[in-house]
Amino acid sequence: MVLSKRERMIFWITLVLMVMLVADRFVINPGLEARDSVSEEKQRLRAEVSAMRRVLKGSTTRARQWQEMIENGLLDDPSAAQSSMLHALEEWSEQSRVRLTSVTPQRSTRDRGLRDIVFTIAGKGDMASIGEFVWLIEQTSKPVKITYLTLLGSTNASGRDLNLTLKLSLLYLAEEETI
Repeated sequence: MVLSKRERMIFWITLVLMVMLVADRFVINPGLEARDSVSEEKQRLRAEVSAMRRVLKGSTTRARQWQEMIENGLLDDPSAAQSSMLHALEEWSEQSRVRLTSVTPQRSTRDRGLRDIVFTIAGKGDMASIGEFVWLIEQTSKPVKITYLTLLGSTNASGRDLNLTLKLSLLYLAEEETI
């Protein structure tokens, strides 16, 4: 069978279009989809690596803070921890000119791990001295945090003294029980 020039031209054009369709369907589109998925996976992995770097940076910071707490006051003896905190409170009150009227320590009843001693403190002073007292507590390297703070107006005639009530929680290491 002999094809005319026109038929041969139609045959070749049809063949080229069929090859282009097959190439598009089975080679080009899957390649583009794979490239897009690889790009998305790359973005996801970059975000994951960035998040992991933030966690590692934070963990080294927390590890350094933990080590500093251990070196500066995370004691394993509750009596020593309590005594150390009482001395610090006395020093801070003298430094800030806050008159402490009551300091009551109370130990936690947890069995193992970290325990805390809650100090209930009452005192008097003007706004500047109370602010300095709280600032000194917040700036200490001891493992302590303020859990409750109340300022009440003055009861004297001058109106300058404020009544301070706060609770501090001091951490200490509990001894491990042997079984």
